[in-house]
Amino acid sequence: MVVGIYNVEVQNRKLPKYENGFSVLYSLYIHSDHLIVNSDLVNDFDRTREATEGFQSMRVSVIMPVYNERNTLRPVVERVLAVPVEVELICVADGPRDGSREILAELQTEHPSLRVVLQPKNMGKGAALRRGIQDATGDYVVIQDADLEYDPSDYPNLLEPLIQGKA
Repeated sequence: MVVGIYNVEVQNRKLPKYENGFSVLYSLYIHSDHLIVNSDLVNDFDRTREATEGFQSMRVSVIMPVYNERNTLRPVVERVLAVPVEVELICVADGPRDGSREILAELQTEHPSLRVVLQPKNMGKGAALRRGIQDATGDYVVIQDADLEYDPSDYPNLLEPLIQGKA
C-alpha cells in the first residue's frame, strides 16, 4: 500500500536545466515499509561518482521489470551493480519471449547480488513491480527500467537527501 507520494527535484550543475532550473525530477512513493524511487525525467550524460560517505551503511533494492530486453539487459545489470551503493538487484522476468530469461539466468550465476523472479506469463509492468517490491529487503527501493531509460549513476545523488535526513 502506498501511503504517500512526494516529488523531489535534484539540482545538478553538470546537467542541462529544465524551465524550473532543476535537472532531474523524481517521484518518491512512500510504501508501508519501503521508499520507492521512480525517475520521471532522465538524461544521457555520463557523470563521475561523487563522494559516497553515508552510502556504505545502506542497502538499496533495485526492482527491474524485464520484458523482451535482451539488447540492453547485460549493460543495465552491469551499470546497476557498479553504483557505489550496496545493491540488491531484483529482476522480474515478466514473460519475455526474446531470450531475456536465459540471459538473466547467466547473469545470476555471475552476480550473487542479482535475484531473478519469474512471472508465469506477461502480467504487465505494474504486476512485475509489485512482485519485486514484495521480495525487496533493502532500506530503500529504486525502480530501474531494463532499457536504460533511467541512469543508475543517478542513485547516489537521488539518495543523498535521504541519507542526510533532508527528505
